[in-house]
Amino acid sequence: MPVEKSEYFSRLNYTLANEDTSLELAVLPQNVSKVVSVVGSGARLTALLANNPKELFGVDLVQEQIQLAKMRLECHRQLSHEEFLTLWGYPPFHTQDAIEHRIDLITKVKLEKDVRNDFEKLFHQCGYRRILQAGKWEKTIEKVSLLAKQILGEKLIRHIFESSSLDEQVEILQGFKFSAALKLFTAAIGNASFFNFLLYKGAFPQRNIKQTQANLYELAFTKLLHRGLARKNYFLQLVLLGGLEYAEGNPIECDKDVFAKIKASQTKVVFQKVSIENIPKSVGNDIDFLSISDVPSYFTDDLEKQFLQILKPCLSQDGIILLRSYMHVPDADRAGYDLVNDKHHEAIEAEKTQLYQVEILQNKS
Repeated sequence: MPVEKSEYFSRLNYTLANEDTSLELAVLPQNVSKVVSVVGSGARLTALLANNPKELFGVDLVQEQIQLAKMRLECHRQLSHEEFLTLWGYPPFHTQDAIEHRIDLITKVKLEKDVRNDFEKLFHQCGYRRILQAGKWEKTIEKVSLLAKQILGEKLIRHIFESSSLDEQVEILQGFKFSAALKLFTAAIGNASFFNFLLYKGAFPQRNIKQTQANLYELAFTKLLHRGLARKNYFLQLVLLGGLEYAEGNPIECDKDVFAKIKASQTKVVFQKVSIENIPKSVGNDIDFLSISDVPSYFTDDLEKQFLQILKPCLSQDGIILLRSYMHVPDADRAGYDLVNDKHHEAIEAEKTQLYQVEILQNKS
């Protein structure tokens, strides 16, 4: 089934982030001429403004995602850091106490009429609580967190997030026989039927990696919990707590320095409702950096094999494609590209989800 005809790619799926854009930001060179990024929730797009490209094209098949990204962009441009966190419901402004201030801020942001209508409608649907978890993906992860609390235990999870050091956190994991509980939890959620029913509606990628889905999740969670404090990881907060509670784990767009750079950016931003394979026609040539998320994991047949060759002519001489793969690594023709992951090993290892196979492909000169 073509991506554009899939039910999964025809609605508001993301309002927060299913990927850690700190990776893209680390790979993207400063002050390049042209950048193209899949829009998603908009958070994976706006963060790239911190590196001040001359032009940034946001592409997506879902109009609701584009509208949300336009809202996000204007909030970055028009609000202070604290106001931005409050309006979107990031910690420490995620509680009921922030609702009144949030309503005032909604009227403060100047938006195009159609964007404002969508903005106000979304907040109204959420009861003016934070809209970070209004997307289908975020709502699904909320359900996953209920399973986590049942299987791992709320007391254990709270102990993990209250750890003051990594040593203390690891000691807690060992003391509560965490490995066995984690294996049970990942077995419960680690099958295509679970996510197809809750989220993908039959569009879940056809696995072609050696790892099972359950094993991928188990290894990812184990790595994340043994390498850094859970409270500093937004993804672990979503999966285990059901929402963001600790400000030190907020995504990269909330970082004070990154936020200031986004606000100071002079980048021209253009949004286009277009599929990956039509980027050359729609955006043109000389693209220095192309972030296509994990969209190609859903490709099949000729498009799966040829998408990299379709995109190659529109890249600049040393242009980069950052490709994530989820459960399915595209069987694509990679001729004419160099894999440059080694140059970005630290950034790949620091990524906050560890669920994706990352390929950083550079156009051969």
